[in-house]
Amino acid sequence: MSRYDLSGYDGALVFGRAIRDVYLSNGWVKNAWVWHEAADTRVFRPGQDYLLASDSGQMRRQMERVLTDADTARSLVGHGLEHLRARHTCAHRVEELLAIRAESEGRALARGGRNP
Repeated sequence: MSRYDLSGYDGALVFGRAIRDVYLSNGWVKNAWVWHEAADTRVFRPGQDYLLASDSGQMRRQMERVLTDADTARSLVGHGLEHLRARHTCAHRVEELLAIRAESEGRALARGGRNP
């Protein structure tokens, strides 16, 4: 990213807090917002919305369980879809973008400027 001139932008939407911190600490942008898109882990619950595995053997067993146990598969699908519909729609993304825009405009006004 250091090869790109981002100085004409108010900031950047980045995937994850670690990437945000890299952008800011390297001075690539003055503002960076975390944009998780569909990877918003705040609404997903382990065991209900996805399965966990501590090693490859356990992962293999979990995958076999999903493939062979219809109740487990249905439950994971149902819970996952419930949370996706509650938090990951286009309407939610628009709300997030509008909030970022409002924050950016507030910063610009505080500096005495304005955003286009």
